[in-house]
Amino acid sequence: MLKLKEITNKVMRLAVGTFVFSFLFGNFHLMSGQETGNLPTRDQIETKYKWNLLDIYETEDLWEADFKWVDGNISKYSEFEGKLGNSPEDLLKCLKFDEEMGIKFSRLYLYTNLAGDLDLSNSRYQAMSDRMSALGSKYAAATSYINPEILLIPEDK
Repeated sequence: MLKLKEITNKVMRLAVGTFVFSFLFGNFHLMSGQETGNLPTRDQIETKYKWNLLDIYETEDLWEADFKWVDGNISKYSEFEGKLGNSPEDLLKCLKFDEEMGIKFSRLYLYTNLAGDLDLSNSRYQAMSDRMSALGSKYAAATSYINPEILLIPEDK
């Protein structure tokens, strides 16, 4: 059985992780309303100073395909719920699936955030940002059981 100090340490680590996730993924919409003032437009900036979105997704169709894949696979998290402490194999399957989802989600988020910063007045990128925000909420809700279940696994198991 876990000692109170060990549980407290685990809860603190989870709280810090949750804060970092919320900060990184929960506030990307805040910049969309800023005015640019006298800043140069993207076409006035030398290419060497611009990020290349093609390094993330070569086309928006590829972004869309990954978005649909993540959105379509979020429901698979329910297959692992309540089972993480059953065996190391069950836990590993969940963590591998979560890693794959996290990588794709992070890539989608990065592209969306950078694309939106190219031109804050572009409604297409704002719509992508709104879709990512909704997807992020679904993703967070679907994965909310993972850390609590892991914390409940006895150390001797």
